[in-house]
Amino acid sequence: MHQLLEKIVLITKICGNYILTIFYRFSAVVITLTKKSYLKLKIVLKKTDLIAKASARIALKILQRIYAGLTALSKRTLVISKLTLNKSILFAKTCGRISLKIVWKIFDALVTLSKRTLVISKLILNKSILFAKTCGRISLEIVRKIYTALVALSKRTLRILKLISRNISNFAKSRWLSTKDRLVQYYYLTRLDKPVGILLLLWPVLWALWVASEGSPDSDLLIIFILGVIIMRSAGCIINDLADRNLDRHISRTRDRPITSGRVEVLEAAELAVLLLLCAVILVLNLNDLTFKLSFVAVFLAIIYPFMKRFTYLPQVFLGLAFAWSVPMAFAAQTGSVPEIAWLLFITTVLWAIVYDTMYAMVDKEDDIKIGVKSTAILFDDADRLIIGFIQLMILCSQLLMGVKLGLGQYYYAGIAIASLLSVYQQELIKDRIPEKCFRAFLNNQWYGMVIFAGLYLNYMFG
Repeated sequence: MHQLLEKIVLITKICGNYILTIFYRFSAVVITLTKKSYLKLKIVLKKTDLIAKASARIALKILQRIYAGLTALSKRTLVISKLTLNKSILFAKTCGRISLKIVWKIFDALVTLSKRTLVISKLILNKSILFAKTCGRISLEIVRKIYTALVALSKRTLRILKLISRNISNFAKSRWLSTKDRLVQYYYLTRLDKPVGILLLLWPVLWALWVASEGSPDSDLLIIFILGVIIMRSAGCIINDLADRNLDRHISRTRDRPITSGRVEVLEAAELAVLLLLCAVILVLNLNDLTFKLSFVAVFLAIIYPFMKRFTYLPQVFLGLAFAWSVPMAFAAQTGSVPEIAWLLFITTVLWAIVYDTMYAMVDKEDDIKIGVKSTAILFDDADRLIIGFIQLMILCSQLLMGVKLGLGQYYYAGIAIASLLSVYQQELIKDRIPEKCFRAFLNNQWYGMVIFAGLYLNYMFG
């Protein structure tokens, strides 16, 4: 190992000496080359300096010669310029005399031309004035003739306009009288002259809205349902009259209705019913999906009810279903659902409709028997008062049950108490089955519905 190290050291020394010798030789060569380059550069610089000095002398001589040439040229140019100026002045004087003569001649010619133009202008002016006077006379005559023709035309036009105005006025009056007559007939056709039907349909709707909203129904819903009650009741009256047009002429109370008496055509009434149903659809489209779906049942019941008296002794039940269907619709619109209490109120409304429509049927009972029309008044026969009283008790119980379930207070029960007294009064009216009193009992039910609503309203307002 030691010998190996010695060999490595020896090799390193030899290599180092060899590299050092090479470096020394390379340095000597570089120094020699540098010296030679320096000497050559000095020689080049000296030659360049000599060339620059010689070029400067030559350039100076050239500039001196150019300056001398330019000086001589300037002197010659000055002499030529003086000669040219003198000749130009002489030429300008000669031209000035000629120009002045030309200007005078032009001026004389213009003056002569102006005089001639003035004479011509005067002649033209005189002729123009003469022509204008002549044209003025002709124009005046033409204007007078046109004025006379326009006056005559205006008088004729005024007569024509008066005639047209008179005809339009007569047409408008006759049309208005016709339109007014149609509106009056539609007013009677939709029973707007007898609002009791609207109230009997409206009170259950208000009951439902107040219960569903706990006394604070949405204002938009309230308006929609009130309008819906008016429209659907009107449409229902038309459908009923269309269905009963051949029966109403045999009943003294209904033979003067617009369709039966011929004052309104069947097609005309059908078109009005369709229009009202379309209005109801527009109202329902503003409500939620559940209410929209329930509305189809309402339309179906409104259409089939008028025909039920031909097939069953219970048409009043179908009327109750049609009128009461507004209750679940009101709950659906207000709350988005139809809870159990809504169906309890629905049953109450159906029973109430059976009561007041049976009283209504008692008015026409004899006529209905003659023409073969069915009703609960005919079905109940002599037990009509008893059955009506029993149904009124059922209504009272359902209303009490609703009050308990909702936890209603004294105002509601006070309303039920007053309504019960009205039921007793209705029993008193129908006890002898006199048609006029039975009709009064039917009308009294509008106050019954109002009293129940007043109890609910006061309960949610103050209870």
